[in-house]
Amino acid sequence: SGSTSVPAARRTARNDLCRRGPCDIGSTVLPWNRTCTDALVHPVFCGCQGLWRNEVVKPEPGFTAKLALSAVQHWMNTIVHPFRSKCVFPLKGKEVLHVRSKKISASDFSIYQGDRPSLLSYRQEIQVLDMQFKMEPEPMEYRVQVLVLQEDLVHKLNKSLTCQARFEMEGYPEICLFQVGAVHRYARFEACTPAGMTADLCHCRS
Repeated sequence: SGSTSVPAARRTARNDLCRRGPCDIGSTVLPWNRTCTDALVHPVFCGCQGLWRNEVVKPEPGFTAKLALSAVQHWMNTIVHPFRSKCVFPLKGKEVLHVRSKKISASDFSIYQGDRPSLLSYRQEIQVLDMQFKMEPEPMEYRVQVLVLQEDLVHKLNKSLTCQARFEMEGYPEICLFQVGAVHRYARFEACTPAGMTADLCHCRS
């Protein structure tokens, strides 16, 4: 018929090789105390016990969180502005629901870099803020992760860290918008959203 078959002995040998290799999860013993780096979990998303600290948000969040939120809201309105004839503009901050923070070392990124960062970067800390907040008009609500770090680190970690937006303010560390997501209902289904505009940020004008 023209078809060929792999001898059973050869198939068994290949299966045995796979059984002994890294493709077989069952052949690997995973220690309970492994770090996020061991597990290849990106430092920003590492959730090991004791890393995150809940911040006070009432009556208002701390200075760094307010600075980051102000920068993120400015970025949002920069995107909405060209489409203000169809989308509500400006978006206004209404309520901060949750803020948590942690500090990580720049050295945590080394495994993703592919090369060893300078000794200086190993000594530098990066603050990660995970924030959820409401905007006006309702029901717009977002969750963002921002990094507060020195400007030189953004360049040194360019293989493992991509910012959706960067905010430089004189006298303060740089703010990197790492991730943003709309959590309000129907975030991606605004019927009026014009071409070139993300529905996540467009609230149709009535």
